[in-house]
Amino acid sequence: MLLKTVSFTLILLLGAFFRKQGYLSAPARDALTAIVMQITLPAAILTGFSVETFDPSYLWIIFAGFMLNLLMIGIGYTISRGQPVRDRITSCLAMTGYSIGSFALPFTQEFLSGNLLTVVCLFDLGNAFMTLGGTKLLVSRLFGGDCGKGVSGFLRKLLSSPSLIIEIVMVFSLLFGYRVPAAVLTAAKPLANANFFLSVLLVGSMLRFDITWAQLKQISRYQVIRCLFVLAFALLFYAVLPYDREIVLAVILASCSPISIMSTIYAEQCGGDSGLSGLTGSINVFLSIVMMFAVLALF
Repeated sequence: MLLKTVSFTLILLLGAFFRKQGYLSAPARDALTAIVMQITLPAAILTGFSVETFDPSYLWIIFAGFMLNLLMIGIGYTISRGQPVRDRITSCLAMTGYSIGSFALPFTQEFLSGNLLTVVCLFDLGNAFMTLGGTKLLVSRLFGGDCGKGVSGFLRKLLSSPSLIIEIVMVFSLLFGYRVPAAVLTAAKPLANANFFLSVLLVGSMLRFDITWAQLKQISRYQVIRCLFVLAFALLFYAVLPYDREIVLAVILASCSPISIMSTIYAEQCGGDSGLSGLTGSINVFLSIVMMFAVLALF
């Protein structure tokens, strides 16, 4: 596991280095994002659902992914009482969202057995309903803003996500006993294998380190609270979820994922502090790595 850990960290830092040197300019990152989101990630999800058996009780994992987002928004809302609206919006968005496709899924690809990808994808299905627009819609309603495009805009955003569509289709397919043909999996596997490197490289290219002392204090507050609740959720999952140990492990790893990049985008659109949100996400990547490796070591 040590060699894999070093490899994971080096790719992350390589992405940050490439951005600093100008090799990954904004257009290049946009192109890389499109490749990951439209090609390699959907392929990884497709292969992740290539399981022989599927227990319908796993559908509760979708609910867990959805509810964790709601709970974290509620925590951000509660701890920011009495603060200016801009700070409250930032607080809510700095707490919620899980970067599953570009982080937890490639992490699982590299460190866990292939059948556990299905579990992570199910968590992501619940998470996606929030990160792809539900969070922005809810924050807009909470603070009386107009950053959302209403329910119709939210639904259009959901239906434009190849990854989400594949997850929904595959869940229904597995429930009705349909399995992905071997020829399709063979064709998708090289693209799925590329997802780990490209996703981690992309996350690395988005890291930011230009931080002031005041920002560091505020970010530390967000991160301590988020990490404590992640720990609480992990213990709750371990005690309550009626699944095998490795299934629970995959759910816990997914809940340790960094904050979704969409939280930073929504902070800008909804009137929050997008700079602080972006820095929070950068620091959260390293904290998530520590938490995920700690979980692997403990399990």
